[in-house]
Amino acid sequence: MGARNGNDQPTVDAQLAIVDSSPLIALDQIGHLDLVRHLFHRVLAPSAVVREVSKGMALPMWIEHLPLTTSNVELNPPLPPQLGDGEREAILLRSELGTGTLILDDRAARRAALQHKMRITGTVGILVRAKQKGYVPSVRELLNRLTEFDFYVGSAVRREASIRTGELPNEQ
Repeated sequence: MGARNGNDQPTVDAQLAIVDSSPLIALDQIGHLDLVRHLFHRVLAPSAVVREVSKGMALPMWIEHLPLTTSNVELNPPLPPQLGDGEREAILLRSELGTGTLILDDRAARRAALQHKMRITGTVGILVRAKQKGYVPSVRELLNRLTEFDFYVGSAVRREASIRTGELPNEQ
């Protein structure tokens, strides 16, 4: 799932992640926040994400706080007004850096990032990549645990994750 270059080395987008708070909190709740560190060489969080996450958990040392260099960055087309501060700053930081994979779960934020040609993944994508790389034995089990924390995983996303990880239920 990660981007590769001709020498089969991870590209910069695959090495660098810019995170939003929702995936951090969700992965922390199921005890698998460390998967992000295993999948990316460098993990960055903008100021709004650091503030949001600090309300309920300690940010690990391996996640670097990197504030936006300017507070009045605008994208064209503009970001939707309903985005939260963390999502907005994560997308703007990715835009400033010009590279990296955004880790976002919010549908509107994902659409906006894709509209700006940014590479994205989310909590489920992290779990799928972790299973493919052998860091976790089962995505299905972890998705079930996420729902215990009121994390919604739609049936289409659940099915796609099952297909990508070879964990399809026996159909009878």
